[in-house]
Amino acid sequence: MRTRIFSALIFALLTSASVAVNATAAPSSSAVSPATMENAAPAAVHEQRNDKVNLNTADAQMLQKELAGIGKKKAHALVAYR
Repeated sequence: MRTRIFSALIFALLTSASVAVNATAAPSSSAVSPATMENAAPAAVHEQRNDKVNLNTADAQMLQKELAGIGKKKAHALVAYR
């Protein structure tokens, strides 16, 4: 009985220690990560347009063309909502 409790206690201690080591190592790797992520970003992200679409005056085709993720149905729904 004591061996089983002792084994469970040692297992819990070692598991929590390994989690603690990984948790303390994460901030140092994440501190380097944003710079690496910024350099690894695709060129399309950096070439963002400065043109703004006026949602109040744009037609459905303009909304589809200029806004990422807006399809035909959503563009028509936006125009119909106005």
